[in-house]
Amino acid sequence: MAFAVQVDSDFLYEKGWTTFDRNPRFCYDVDGDGLADLVGFADDGVYVQFSTGNSFQPKTLLLSGLGFNAGWTSQNSFPRCLGNVKNLIGGADIIGFGSDGVYVSNFNGSTFTAPTLMISGQYGVGSGWTTFDATPRLCTDMDGDGRTDIIAFGPTTTSVVYAQSDGTFTQSAETTTQITSGFTSYDVNPR
Repeated sequence: MAFAVQVDSDFLYEKGWTTFDRNPRFCYDVDGDGLADLVGFADDGVYVQFSTGNSFQPKTLLLSGLGFNAGWTSQNSFPRCLGNVKNLIGGADIIGFGSDGVYVSNFNGSTFTAPTLMISGQYGVGSGWTTFDATPRLCTDMDGDGRTDIIAFGPTTTSVVYAQSDGTFTQSAETTTQITSGFTSYDVNPR
């Protein structure tokens, strides 16, 4: 029988991480060592607590961006997720849905690169993707190639955009109206 073990984390409520919407936190293997790390989007940027296997190292600022102070004020309005867009040998990339499109910040072995606009004018608040609740965008490998793709549930269609080996995404998305019909809220109808 397995028991939960309490470990120390810098991403706790009593340490100022009071809401997921303002400061989301995730578990993901950032450095590709096979151990899940803790990733937190703070007001001043992205922090990581690397796993040692039985505890976590102190948090380290790996990107001064994609946080509240840089305009990413709400996970509901500007969702961020982690995945492996380009580097298939392990590690994490950040995918962020900004007001003007999709940004990607790659992990280069020691830090995250500056966010790059990879899909302009789509999947952001500025193009009608109002909130994650109404128009969720998810990050997962849809075609089994090991790269993280985007599935976007819009108001009238569902789109899939595939990550390519050069770190870009396909520009022509597959769309269907089948999945979207009748789904008005991620809270009510999660996908």
